[in-house]
Amino acid sequence: MKKLFVIMFAIISIITVTAKQASAAYSDGSAIGAAISGGYPVSGLSVTGKFAPVPLVFGANFGFYIGESGYFSLNLTADWWGLKLPLGQAGEAAVSMYLGPGAALSMYISSIFVLDIGIRMPVGFSFLVQEKWEIFLEPSLGLNLIGFSAGGESGSLRVLGSSVDNFGFGLSSISFNFQFGFRYWL
Repeated sequence: MKKLFVIMFAIISIITVTAKQASAAYSDGSAIGAAISGGYPVSGLSVTGKFAPVPLVFGANFGFYIGESGYFSLNLTADWWGLKLPLGQAGEAAVSMYLGPGAALSMYISSIFVLDIGIRMPVGFSFLVQEKWEIFLEPSLGLNLIGFSAGGESGSLRVLGSSVDNFGFGLSSISFNFQFGFRYWL
């Protein structure tokens, strides 16, 4: 587990130090879009967007189930695309890859309440099909570093380190998510 954390930290550090200017066919202005997301911690529908003066791409993923064991989940992300590489053409579409560190906050509410805060590393593949329309595929790996749960039999707090009783320290969890969606660049 520590080895995975060290590797992810090294990748984030390299990207941060050696960031390249965006070279995609579209500007780094504002964008709005939607996606279908699957994986842990949240699967469901996502909204994605970017505001021109802020160098982060934001996402909000919602999941819910209505029934006897219903739940609601929410995952908020903010990613900095530190590295963007043009990969060429796929038919009429300009293809690019983006990579960069981000942060995530995940919440799950059912008979228990779970809140996780962590870092993530999305690797996106962008297909600019028209001047301002982008289709994207984005797998991401994350480390939930701080976690809190309440309800059921007991509650716990988890932070990097070692565990003590119900409140203590420990790597909360590893997450993997995959998104497929579109963005419109304004």
